[in-house]
Amino acid sequence: MDQALAAVWTGVLGAAPASADESFFTAGGHSLLVVQVQRRLREACGQEVSITDMFRLPTIKALAAHLGGAAPQATAVNEGLARAQMRRERGRRTWAA
Repeated sequence: MDQALAAVWTGVLGAAPASADESFFTAGGHSLLVVQVQRRLREACGQEVSITDMFRLPTIKALAAHLGGAAPQATAVNEGLARAQMRRERGRRTWAA
């Protein structure tokens, strides 16, 4: 899946990503190009990718793992959500005490 994604990204961005860990958006991608990635992935491998998945998992490595059925990797968004959840839980315990 990594190679298929890299080929799609290269076609959409006009250049190969520097690595499987480079963000689609850092490499020059934007929301309008996400639609092209969606279409090309569907044509090339029959895989559907949502716009939210592209923003949540903006690297080839993370998106390939997700499309392959693996558990989502830690991303800045996921880590931020986890920290916010911990703060909410701490706040509830403080008020309950």
